[in-house]
Amino acid sequence: MSDSQLPSTDEPNSTPATSSPESQWQLIKFHGNGGEYFRIWIVNLVLTLLTLGIYSAWATVRERRYFYGHTEVAGGRLDFHGKPLQILLGRIIAIVLLIGWSQGALLHTAIPFISAAIVLGLLPMFMVRALGFRLRHTSLRNIRFGFNGKISDAYKALWPYLVALLIAAAGIIHISNEILAWSEDMEQRAEQRYEEQAEQELLEESESAITEYDYNEEDGSISPEFSADDIRNDAQSSEDIDPFAGMEDFTRLMGFYGLIVMAMCFIFPLFICDVRNFNTRHSQYGQSTFNVDLKRGRFSEHFWIAFGISIAAGMAVMLIGGIVAGIAAAIIFGFGIEFEGGASMAILITLAIVFVYGLMIASYMAAYAYWRGRIFNDTFDTLTLADIEFRSNLSIYAYAKLWVINTVLMVITLGFAYPWIKIRILKMQIEALEYRGDSDQFIAHNQQHTNAVGDEVGEAFDFDFGF
Repeated sequence: MSDSQLPSTDEPNSTPATSSPESQWQLIKFHGNGGEYFRIWIVNLVLTLLTLGIYSAWATVRERRYFYGHTEVAGGRLDFHGKPLQILLGRIIAIVLLIGWSQGALLHTAIPFISAAIVLGLLPMFMVRALGFRLRHTSLRNIRFGFNGKISDAYKALWPYLVALLIAAAGIIHISNEILAWSEDMEQRAEQRYEEQAEQELLEESESAITEYDYNEEDGSISPEFSADDIRNDAQSSEDIDPFAGMEDFTRLMGFYGLIVMAMCFIFPLFICDVRNFNTRHSQYGQSTFNVDLKRGRFSEHFWIAFGISIAAGMAVMLIGGIVAGIAAAIIFGFGIEFEGGASMAILITLAIVFVYGLMIASYMAAYAYWRGRIFNDTFDTLTLADIEFRSNLSIYAYAKLWVINTVLMVITLGFAYPWIKIRILKMQIEALEYRGDSDQFIAHNQQHTNAVGDEVGEAFDFDFGF
């Protein structure tokens, strides 16, 4: 066959059809830089300290505007229009309730219960208002996001969790108060035992120096006025004090505490799943509403795997630490290594403790990253906005490794690496996201139908905690 008889590869029928732009997956980009954010962060930190935390609301606005402004979606940049005073209001409310919850027992044991009831009872309202504030003040290509969730709907969706959390909080606060009372009682017992032991030692020392005697007329003998048995009987009360008194009560309280924590472990992933479903399904972009389909079973699976990772990693770190300590002890005593003074030994022990605890924290961060990465992928893999689909390609291994490295960097730099750590995490998360659909046509449609009246009305009643 001649070359002229060969089928041409340039014929239209042999050219593969190219997919339309709306059928291709488009990347979301993040242009943040650690050095730029560091300058914002350090100024925010200094001013927040100088103003005793008041400037933190303005710092939150500056940070959001930086992060949003460096996030590119569909050829546009996000923008944040929130006002610091509304964040400051929410933050003051949160701090007052937090202080009442954590420190109220110093004034009265009922204050933590009241604070917990307020926090959990108003949690749906706080959630709706805070998310409404954040979304209504976020825009993309001059179109505002929004939130159409109602407080009543939030209570209907979350009331079983609120009841369970309130019972758990009440139980934990009660147990904490009981443990505090038990520790004070044990301290008083220890002080009493110490005082009576000191008194007993004083009496025993005086036993040999007794100068007063009794004369026995019958046999003419002379004996001490106080016998040793009399002296010991006077100090017998110190031996009647049981140093382990109350340990049964302490063990029982810790058992109840463990049961509450385990119950919360079962409830927590279900609660997070339902909160995400509610928040996402009531979030809007223009006149269009997001949708997501998150499963409680998947969230529970991710949580317990992360829980297992933390337990296994903790046990492995303790085992490794024990082996290393044993080897070090064998080398020190085997070779007869001596340390000059106790300072060198104290430094060595401190470094060993820091090393072991550092490994444990890093392992827990890996477990946390697994949990967070999995629910991140599940959320965006089922997220839709009208005809636009989303998906996440976040690598769980790379994400966990990043969290572990970031933890080490935070410790080594005493926290000053935080701006670079924040940028690295956001960049990995955001650039793992993709979307598919005709975003230009969708945005043009929403630009024609956006109504700003709802945003202005909602703004008057919204606030944000800013955490």
